[in-house]
Amino acid sequence: MLGEALFMEKRVEVFETVEDVLGLSFRSDKLKAILLSSPETMRGYIALLEQTIIFKMNREYNFQCLNATEKYLAFRKTYPGIEDRLPQNLIASYLGIARESMSRIRKNFSEN
Repeated sequence: MLGEALFMEKRVEVFETVEDVLGLSFRSDKLKAILLSSPETMRGYIALLEQTIIFKMNREYNFQCLNATEKYLAFRKTYPGIEDRLPQNLIASYLGIARESMSRIRKNFSEN
């Protein structure tokens, strides 16, 4: 969604968050002008794009190649502490696993 808004100038209408966030609004043409205005901002932009690509590749790999338990463990490693702040159904949805499977996995870990 955000990528489309930046590169294709589509408007992003709604974001739903589960915790407080600071939101920013900007015109894509103005942001592009700032990013291209100096070598420093361009390097920062490229670094951000690289990090985004790596994140998306890892998320896609995890989604396609890991089983439910492995997805859960990877989530806990990537986002330590967030599990206690979010409803389990949201975590299960994010991981692409059934809520019942999530409960079973958590139960197995609490018994050990």
